[in-house]
Amino acid sequence: MKRWWIPFIGLILIVSCILNCTAVDPENYSGQWYSSCEQCTYLFSDGLIYCQKYPIPVSEADTISGAYMFAGKTIFLFAEGIDGLENPRELFLVKKNEESLLCENKDGTGQIFFARDINQK
Repeated sequence: MKRWWIPFIGLILIVSCILNCTAVDPENYSGQWYSSCEQCTYLFSDGLIYCQKYPIPVSEADTISGAYMFAGKTIFLFAEGIDGLENPRELFLVKKNEESLLCENKDGTGQIFFARDINQK
């Protein structure tokens, strides 16, 4: 009976480590991104997107330009001012050379909507 306790405790430790680990790093998405279409800077922060050129009023003093949610290597977002992103859309986080890209296909092909230096956050 004692022999079953050691693997059982090991299994519990492994499962607890897996459940406590963050699968997605929010830093992969937050920070400044550059629109490849408009040549504008967009700030992604806490699920909201801000761009001075495309404000959407949400109160008398506050504006946003869109919103996002992320999971793994995908992001679901809408952003004002970028053709094709005025409706919610899923984009993929792809790292190519020295850039992080948010584009429409997993392999980095197709339209690239946002880009930034891989070390920039």
